[in-house]
Amino acid sequence: MSVATRIRELVIANAQWKTWAVAGSDGLIAAALNTPSVVVHRRATSKQLLRWLAGNDRASKLRQAAASAENGSKAIAQSALYVVESGMEEVECDAEWWSMVDYLTTHPTGAPVLAAQDKADLETRIAETVSVAEADAQIGRRVTDADVSAALAGDRPNGRVGTPIGA
Repeated sequence: MSVATRIRELVIANAQWKTWAVAGSDGLIAAALNTPSVVVHRRATSKQLLRWLAGNDRASKLRQAAASAENGSKAIAQSALYVVESGMEEVECDAEWWSMVDYLTTHPTGAPVLAAQDKADLETRIAETVSVAEADAQIGRRVTDADVSAALAGDRPNGRVGTPIGA
């Protein structure tokens, strides 16, 4: 899917933005798409992770799980410790990262290594508020008035930028 198609989908799905589109207010739509309003948990700095690890005895819990031969989460606890202590400037908190955290907090074959509150504390620590455009996987960046105009050009009777779309 193209960025223009995704922008159009978002505009059509939002009553206020659609009203602005009908009025030809592409700048208002771009501003709304670029306003920080979505909380994401997509990256963590080494400092954030080390501070999180220091709280609630998390480091000891992970080290104990990483050393335990009987614990089914041994490899995951070792990996988590490696990531946190590796000194990487920033860690991408992608689906694999959150699967690892989920496993450590739910541990389907035994007692959880970390509590659900530990995961919540991590989410709070690394929470970042970004715009709809930046949070959207198809867009991933700030948008311009021209991006919005291009996305809506097919809906405009004369195809001209900034003119109202058909109702």
